[in-house]
Amino acid sequence: MNKIILFLSISFFITNAMAQEKIVQTAGRTQLGEFAPKFAELNDDVLFGEVWSRTDKLGLRDRSLVTITSLISQGITDSSLGFHLQEAKKNGIPVAWVSSNFPVEIPETLGIATVYPENQAAGIAARGAGERMCNVAEADGYSNDICAYARISMAYAKLKSCPEQDVAMPDVVLCCNNICNCMIKWYENLAQELNVPMIMLDIPFNPDYDVSDALVQYVSAQFWDVVHQLESLFHLKWDDDKFQQVTGFSCRASRAWLAATGCAKYVPSPFNGFDLLNHMAVMVTARGKECSGDAMETLYKEYMENHKNGTSTFRTEEKYRILFEGIACW
Repeated sequence: MNKIILFLSISFFITNAMAQEKIVQTAGRTQLGEFAPKFAELNDDVLFGEVWSRTDKLGLRDRSLVTITSLISQGITDSSLGFHLQEAKKNGIPVAWVSSNFPVEIPETLGIATVYPENQAAGIAARGAGERMCNVAEADGYSNDICAYARISMAYAKLKSCPEQDVAMPDVVLCCNNICNCMIKWYENLAQELNVPMIMLDIPFNPDYDVSDALVQYVSAQFWDVVHQLESLFHLKWDDDKFQQVTGFSCRASRAWLAATGCAKYVPSPFNGFDLLNHMAVMVTARGKECSGDAMETLYKEYMENHKNGTSTFRTEEKYRILFEGIACW
């Protein structure tokens, strides 16, 4: 039911009515008017016409933040997420396109909505549109030797639409160089093509287990520079208490994630490789959100229950284990 209601939000628009913003919704009647007229009426007139219009109780900006968090926590990445990201931008929330290894706790603390182009590209490819989007990028001169994620993303930057996985366009791109070199040039091109600022973090290679005070100071200074740049760009104010809360959510999720993946020590393993990769996406897209800790702790409990019962999501006899090292094989 939640997914249906969220999906039906695709075509509402906002008008002002006296002191309160009145939301007029048409998607329910457009899509389900004949099949389920009462449901369409409740969706259009009650959910959006009344609840979302109560801006004296909760502003549209905050409603957008809550909705996006709810969608991500439930793993809903269909058109409804793209739509609500776009609406969030209309409601005054800046949008950042963020590389997967960027400290997302910074924009999260500042209330900036985040989009992960890698995840979007993976979603587009999984829904069968990867080749079509790659062809668009290659027609613009991007080599087919370049990472397919990057080509799909550059095509989206040009087209600004893809029905398989739409997202809001960025106001800023945030990148970090402790990943493949392709990522750096990819984000530089995004910033240039979309005419938006790019903020890059330089994380130096450390050959030792210990981290020197000089390296800590170097990276810490860059973190604060990012904070100040984002504050200036979007007229936002940093909140140390909020940051402590956000990083607490990330640490809680990380601890549970490590505990869950550590269950691979058991034989048979209580989970399979696809589980590992699928749930890893939550650790990327929901970092800094309370829901990520809830999800990872639930996952750990499920794996421990599987171990206790001698069961696994791997549906046949376990004979071998496969390990790959370095950049992911795809």
